[in-house]
Amino acid sequence: DTILWTTKWRSLLPETLNEIPIIGWPSYPRMTYYSEVDGGIWEFLQTPNTTISCLTSVINLTVTLPLLVFVIRKFKSFFIPRMSSIGRKLAADTHGREWVAKNEVKMLKFGEYCFRFLYHSSMSLYAIYFFWDAPWVWDTKQLWFEYFSYPVTVSLSWYTLLQCAYNVDAFVYLVEISCVFKSGYPFISWSPTCRGDFNEMAAHHLVTNALVITSSYFRITRSGGMVLILHDLSDVP
Repeated sequence: DTILWTTKWRSLLPETLNEIPIIGWPSYPRMTYYSEVDGGIWEFLQTPNTTISCLTSVINLTVTLPLLVFVIRKFKSFFIPRMSSIGRKLAADTHGREWVAKNEVKMLKFGEYCFRFLYHSSMSLYAIYFFWDAPWVWDTKQLWFEYFSYPVTVSLSWYTLLQCAYNVDAFVYLVEISCVFKSGYPFISWSPTCRGDFNEMAAHHLVTNALVITSSYFRITRSGGMVLILHDLSDVP
């Protein structure tokens, strides 16, 4: 079995193309299941190369990711309204209450930007703390050296999980504030708080999650993590 050309296909190729070497399937490292860890859930969460390490594993798709998305949404429902309230008070002192009433969308955006600043700053600090001494951060060759088989550390596993959960929530939240769903035709319409860059941001979150998930599935986790680190650092300002 091969990735690009099977033996049967190669027999039909011209002689020059048939000389291309066979590229075999990579040998992925075996993931450890929860039932195989004797120390319970805490020991399992501290073990590298478990089923937590792959975003497409059953435990992540059914438990870990939904739970993280739920926690993020709950925190946002608490944090954003309070930041928006602070923004209204500050704006009322500088621009007046009438201006605040006419710019409610901007007050909502203020709360959202406060949350984004908190998230990207926290994830940047997480990356600096856990990955500062990682060899692949300073030697980029380590991003690709035996990338199918290198171990996925616990810190990198949770970093990837948090990033995926954030982008899932960001896409769902974008749809919630931009669209109104109706029981009759037309079933979907734009809401007053619809973002002007809805198409761009929707595509951004979908593509980002596609890249995060595929990098985890194909065990290119280090390079995927490096992209996310640079993304967070650039989004902090």
